[in-house]
Amino acid sequence: MKAEAKEFGKDDEFGMIIEHELEEQNPKKPSTSNDSSRIFTLLGIMRKFIGVKDLLNLRVSLPTQILDPISNLEYWGYVDAPEFFTCIPDSDDPLERMISTVRWWIAKDLKFTKYKILKPFNSVLGEQFFCKWVVERDIEKDLLGNDVLSNGDDDSNEATNKKMLPTKVGNVSEEDTDKPIIEYITEQVSHHPPVSAFMYRCQKKKMQAVGFDHLAAKFTGLSVTISPGTWAKGIFLTLFSRNDELYECKHSNAAISGWLTGSIKVNCIGKFVIKCKATGLAAIVEVSSKNWFGMTNDVLNGVVVSCDPINDRIDNWSVKEAMQNGVVLATIEGNWSKKCFVTRLSTKKKVLLVDMSSIVPTPKIVKPIEEQGEVESRRVWGDVISKMLEKDYSAATKFKTKIEEHQRKLAATRKETGEEFVPKLFAKKFDDGMPVLLPDAPINL
Repeated sequence: MKAEAKEFGKDDEFGMIIEHELEEQNPKKPSTSNDSSRIFTLLGIMRKFIGVKDLLNLRVSLPTQILDPISNLEYWGYVDAPEFFTCIPDSDDPLERMISTVRWWIAKDLKFTKYKILKPFNSVLGEQFFCKWVVERDIEKDLLGNDVLSNGDDDSNEATNKKMLPTKVGNVSEEDTDKPIIEYITEQVSHHPPVSAFMYRCQKKKMQAVGFDHLAAKFTGLSVTISPGTWAKGIFLTLFSRNDELYECKHSNAAISGWLTGSIKVNCIGKFVIKCKATGLAAIVEVSSKNWFGMTNDVLNGVVVSCDPINDRIDNWSVKEAMQNGVVLATIEGNWSKKCFVTRLSTKKKVLLVDMSSIVPTPKIVKPIEEQGEVESRRVWGDVISKMLEKDYSAATKFKTKIEEHQRKLAATRKETGEEFVPKLFAKKFDDGMPVLLPDAPINL
């Protein structure tokens, strides 16, 4: 392992090696019209990392040829289907609220079933991103009791044939609509390791969700395994309209495969756990990727149980152990990327929980660039993005290198003066995994 530390210890050294290799292939303008060529180029680079414990914590600067024009803060998000988020507190039945939380958790990664897998820019320390979603669609019941989406007034279906996440540029406030609005606030609070703090909040529904994004990644040669980093203790959802019910939601792992075929796919693996101490309910759901005659399916099976979330070791339970130790109230089954069903034991009727194939991400609303602050993502990376869209990757890489060199100088200055970085939006208290928004945070929404 000493050799690894020596080889990957500096941003500049290995990043320059990678850029030199790509420039030798085409020093003027690398062609990326074919996504598969970019994938194979990235695969060639990643083969150098086989066996490295955590890819994302390496100080490596990748050239723009193999990146996509979006910042990490903007790319990650958990309300691709915002109507599934805002409906969680609606029911008076605690079981229904837990089932709704499970549905949101399944649908939060909707983009991975619709669009190409991106490698965004690594956000710089102190970078910020703000956006909103207007919840245009409502959850309704069909004749069989299935939850379905109304048509609504949004045009998100226009995004079905696009490769990028849908976005609208503009301004919207609660005075402009009677629909619920979700606000997203996020800030890069650490660079090594890369960690961002985030908050989703909806004032109309009196709810919020907070957490830290910190990923660990390991490349085996055939796939990349993604798991939560040590800072990421889950997403914490609070329903203020339900006596401050707190739902602790723990992430599953994921595997990014398809490198050899040039068709990259995300598969959820392992399990996710959602528990609420106030209601005494927990959901344990296992997801596995199974190959059937060459077709990969994300099989999903789980239960909602009544238990003792304070004393029981729910986080360590398998579905089988949850059934043995708790009282089963509902079962969940299906395919993570297609249809999932729920059976409430009180009715013994299996109904549709969510059909991932029938919904698309709702466009986020972002302020015009001229109304954004200097540390907001689209301002920080604006020159890089514009050159990438022009396919002038040489100029884009120069702008990216300039940003990274500036960040190194700032880090060196802080080290010399003994100054610690202090986030502008969130309190510097990260131990419990629940970031706290500062009361005077300069939020640009």
